[in-house]
Amino acid sequence: DVGSEVSFYGRIYKLIDCDAFTRNFLTKLGVRVPPGFSAPEDPFLKHRQVAEGTQNPLRPYERIDTLKQFINHDTHVLRFWGVWDDSESLYGDVRNFCVHYFLS
Repeated sequence: DVGSEVSFYGRIYKLIDCDAFTRNFLTKLGVRVPPGFSAPEDPFLKHRQVAEGTQNPLRPYERIDTLKQFINHDTHVLRFWGVWDDSESLYGDVRNFCVHYFLS
């Protein structure tokens, strides 16, 4: 029901509204659906919108030539060495990895 709280995996969610199809379906079943609430304002999203509004590109008229960039970096490869230490688990082992990152 709109306005009620449900719990999924230990998190509590408040139902603030439903779409027209759900509202019609529940009404036909005889369930009274209260009007929806407005969502609470998220301070992070508000801060992010203000920050995005102040960001201006330095040179908006320049286009990046992606084909040229692809051709220039066609044979360039970054190589990283990594270790996965799973020795604490049962039958665990230390595994060495080589990660290739192709720039093209």
